[in-house]
Amino acid sequence: MRTVKVKKLLAIAISLLIILSSILITYPLIVEENYRSSLNQSPFIPGSYFIYDFSSFTNQTKGNSTVLYPQYGVLKFNVISEYKISVKAKINIACGGGYYWNNTYDINSSFISYFLNNASLTQPLVNISGVVSKVSGSSSRYPNTISNQNNVSGCTNPIKLNPINVNETLASKNNNYLYFSKICPNEFEYDQSGGYNVLIMSQINGNISLISKLFDRSMPYAIDFKINLKKTDIALNPLDYKLYLLKDLQYLFILWFVGIPLILLVIRNAKKRALKKLRENR
Repeated sequence: MRTVKVKKLLAIAISLLIILSSILITYPLIVEENYRSSLNQSPFIPGSYFIYDFSSFTNQTKGNSTVLYPQYGVLKFNVISEYKISVKAKINIACGGGYYWNNTYDINSSFISYFLNNASLTQPLVNISGVVSKVSGSSSRYPNTISNQNNVSGCTNPIKLNPINVNETLASKNNNYLYFSKICPNEFEYDQSGGYNVLIMSQINGNISLISKLFDRSMPYAIDFKINLKKTDIALNPLDYKLYLLKDLQYLFILWFVGIPLILLVIRNAKKRALKKLRENR
């Protein structure tokens, strides 16, 4: 009879540990999903916005053999309607000065397609605004810095694209080209939202139309051009579920490391009390 009671006690204790462990594992994901439910579920909902920062180590102007100083800036998209997007840019030049530009684009324009498109990323090759890329599967987690996690809708695993037709002819003549093309190879990374691809990051050595349009000039090439999504109010997918499910793994270890010995101690003490009571009743 005592053995049956001990087994019941052990089963109840283990069940409680499992329930607590499940709560501990899933709680961060539940919190994240609850937060995401308040965000826009599609990038083309009027009022949605995207803020990118960008930089380029060097830019070469057309017809000029002099390499300009590094340029950097901020790019902000505001969705006006289902068909129109306002884009504002602030470009700074490292040596001083800078300029602004703003335009309104149709959602199907080639410039917007770099950032928001519905291209199928399940094919081995994909063409986005004339840039043909190989689809190479999931990329590293985004964002990769803790400080930026509150500015976007959680940590995701974007799809990586490797461009194969970037014009690098002039860029390859730049002394910095070999170095940056090795440590920062050409690529795009896209998340998804509402059936559309959303640009998360891109780095380019060479020239694509995005660079010329972004700097509002005729740019034959850029070296170490980078653009990153810094803030948005839309829910991005796919979430990095592993990150959330394993976020409190250390506490899970502590729970079982402390819980199991405690359970065994309680059972042992219960046995001692039962034996003592049995002896007293004889």
